[in-house]
Amino acid sequence: MGNMSNVPIHVEGILLEAASSSGAASVVKSCPLPSQYIEEFEKLNKWKGCLIDGAPERFVYAHNRARAAGSGFPTSLAMGLDQGLTEHEVAAIFGWSTGDYRMINPIARGQSEVAFEDYPFLPNKLTKATCVLSRDDVIPYVHVLSSALSKLPPLANNAQRLWRGHRRYINAEVGSTIVLRGFTSVTRDRDNALAFAAKPNEGTSSQRTLISFVEHFSGRCISKLSARRDEMEVMFPLDTTFEVVPRPDYDDDDDDSDDISAVLAAKERLKKTIPDVDINLVYLKEVKVDDWSLKLP
Repeated sequence: MGNMSNVPIHVEGILLEAASSSGAASVVKSCPLPSQYIEEFEKLNKWKGCLIDGAPERFVYAHNRARAAGSGFPTSLAMGLDQGLTEHEVAAIFGWSTGDYRMINPIARGQSEVAFEDYPFLPNKLTKATCVLSRDDVIPYVHVLSSALSKLPPLANNAQRLWRGHRRYINAEVGSTIVLRGFTSVTRDRDNALAFAAKPNEGTSSQRTLISFVEHFSGRCISKLSARRDEMEVMFPLDTTFEVVPRPDYDDDDDDSDDISAVLAAKERLKKTIPDVDINLVYLKEVKVDDWSLKLP
């Protein structure tokens, strides 16, 4: 990423750096996946650390593979295999899309353990429980998911705009560098991302952000492998780096004005419950860094 003149600031999964980066698009490399990660992924029981008596076993690989084999037509499993993924890699992407990101990303960002809420199947009742897993438990999942993304093709149009909503404020100056820690999910649907950012009863901050990704080269479309195909989800690999850029000049002025109008309308709706709300619109361009595989935890 080059030499940075200021100390990076880490903010809830986002790393801000004051210096700018430059470079041409790089290729996400496919790295061989050691067999130990596959074996450990098969043994990962996500409910083993649930803080409740009687929690059954839930092996993520077997469960997610079975669901992927029965989801959609063609099924998510069949679509993944056709794209050159293994059954383990399809299960990892499918599991991410069902909520396993809650245990994956904290570990991918360097935490030693992760606590998340889930609903283990208990006899005659459905009870929410807190589950705790260690880094050693989850890190095979991180590696299998990374391997899956490295095998998928990049989006055909690297100027297709992608979107992500944040329920907090990202205050980054044009020219600064943002590292999105862990894996990053985005969507091709602006309204979907804006609705996420503008949910009134979720998040602790009144300051929200809508991110527009205007140039990118490492995003992978996972919508056909996802449990929620309508979300049009695209994933970026671990710790993808972006530069904050000025608002682009589009050939069609209606594109830009429509984005601004949508943000203003969302703010007005949200003011009914959060009077001091603000939604910042940030534009990002992906920049080249050193070999992404070196970032694997």
